[in-house]
Amino acid sequence: MAFNVFFKKGRLIWDEQIPAALGNDCLSPAISFDRGYSWMDLGDLATKLRNNEQVYGGNISSKDNGFKQVDISFGFTPMCIPSIDDYEVEADPTNGLDPGTYYFAVGCLNHDSPGMLSINPENNYYVTGDSVNEQPISRLIPIDITTKSKVKLYVNYPPFTRGLCIYCGKDNGGVINLELYLVTNFVQLLDSNITAGSTNIVLANKYPLPKTGIVKIENEYIRYSDCSWNSTLNKWELTGLTRGILNTSPASHTNPSGGNLPVYLALYDGGIYGELPSRVYSRPELDPDLVQYINFDKQQPIDLVGVSNPAIAAGVVSYSSSWKVLSTALNLSGNGFLTLGYDLAAVADEGSIHFYISFNGFNSDSSSAGIDPYIFGSVNGLWMKIGRITNKPYFGYGNIQLTSPEDFRIPSLSKNNYDRIGLTWRVGQNNSMIFNFTANGYSFITIETDIPKYSSDNPDSFNPGVPFIGGTSINPGNNTCFVGYIDDWRIYKRALSYDDIQSIHTYMMSYPNVYCGLVTVDTNLYNYNTTTNTTLENYEPLIDKSFSIPVATYTSAGYDLGVYYDHWIIKKLLTSSDVAGGERIIFPVDPETIKIRFNMKGDSAGEFTPILKNISLIISEDSLG
Repeated sequence: MAFNVFFKKGRLIWDEQIPAALGNDCLSPAISFDRGYSWMDLGDLATKLRNNEQVYGGNISSKDNGFKQVDISFGFTPMCIPSIDDYEVEADPTNGLDPGTYYFAVGCLNHDSPGMLSINPENNYYVTGDSVNEQPISRLIPIDITTKSKVKLYVNYPPFTRGLCIYCGKDNGGVINLELYLVTNFVQLLDSNITAGSTNIVLANKYPLPKTGIVKIENEYIRYSDCSWNSTLNKWELTGLTRGILNTSPASHTNPSGGNLPVYLALYDGGIYGELPSRVYSRPELDPDLVQYINFDKQQPIDLVGVSNPAIAAGVVSYSSSWKVLSTALNLSGNGFLTLGYDLAAVADEGSIHFYISFNGFNSDSSSAGIDPYIFGSVNGLWMKIGRITNKPYFGYGNIQLTSPEDFRIPSLSKNNYDRIGLTWRVGQNNSMIFNFTANGYSFITIETDIPKYSSDNPDSFNPGVPFIGGTSINPGNNTCFVGYIDDWRIYKRALSYDDIQSIHTYMMSYPNVYCGLVTVDTNLYNYNTTTNTTLENYEPLIDKSFSIPVATYTSAGYDLGVYYDHWIIKKLLTSSDVAGGERIIFPVDPETIKIRFNMKGDSAGEFTPILKNISLIISEDSLG
């Protein structure tokens, strides 16, 4: 069996001059298809060409002035690997998994509609491993369940992912039988026409969707409460329908002549139609000096360091996913604030606060009373306010104001953007406190004070206290509540340098996929390896339904998070020009995300380096048949 495959291929061409004193591996190209997150190394191909070895699709030729032109053709077929970064176990006596130790893994799919074609698909392009040692899945995570519970997996997936495969298994005589329970972007087919008032949906293909969920047919989203086998029709059937959800309207859906409408599984709110869990929750690598980290991405104040969780101190607060740094932010409307639940006295000698802020206005109580609202802090401890006239942040300690809302070095807070604030403190040579402040990376302002360092015997010494976020009072006429958004709140037990503060922002803006999507596993999911009336292999031969992994070696099974590239498809193109049945092919990626880099190395004395010029990249369409 052969597939008709259309894909993109690349040609990287450049001129180089390599001094004789250097080796043929001194100039190594690499290419990225996701703006630099993952890289495909072409260095071996370039070295082989320089050594006059045969390279499929490669050529090297002499030019003027000692230069040579290197021409490498390659296909970019990435294998995307997700990771399970965190999990929660939640008691569920109805739909929970039975007690025991379970092992979970996740795989990626890149085609947008697996399952839509019912017979011998020719365009289901997936990458998976070719042996038990190359399983196209994440590292395995063991989870102990002591009482009937559902499991919430926080899955970090690469940017090319179109869908996720969820695997679960238990130890069976020293072997973990990982079995497929969910493909988030499964697409069924409508068997027979439905009207706007239909109360059931008959599916054409012989595999089930989850027992409960949401589907999308044309422009209508439909919730169903049961997916079960109809033995009279010999079909899977969705019942318990709620028509026209998610701001859509009930409608009739008619199969076109000679075909069936797709029925998209749409359990989530990410992706194009709900095929992916949106990235809403972050478990980034935590600095060991962090003592509190709150990013509000679960739409509640949870401390990711685990020391303490903030709580609503007074009034009402909410959370915004439409105006945020990356995912979800704390939304303060001027009538509520949080208590951090962390006593800064523990870091009184040296510490830092870093957060993002978006100013939105002033409430009427603070304006009429001539009060500058608190951004954070407490009346008797360390605090920061925003000036009503200048919109500038300023800070102080107790009744001591340390900076001014009219300081020319401090920028006014933006109304239509996020600003970032860094405040640090440390003990100076005279045992009094020194503060540094920056907004948006401008002017690392240093403030030396006479405030003595913290001492339990001295009530006048520096004790920053337990600060609030967003205010200290909601009493009428004395309202000190901030109006705006706060995100990515961090407290450190060291005084951050200017470079430290800059690196926080660089990390936040450069690595958005530290954010994870939530996938829940419970008994509402069918086991695709054992479900009766399922002939999944007839529809999706390239999705692995199970893996058998020895318990003794489970920690080395699977891959780390990332995108793994190869260019085997070029060899197929230039040799047999066909793809054998069962080969794993991936949907190509967007060339607009491509970056190129060349790693150079000279001699140890620093006298010679390679010369590089005239770099060109050509992206074209090709096919195998």
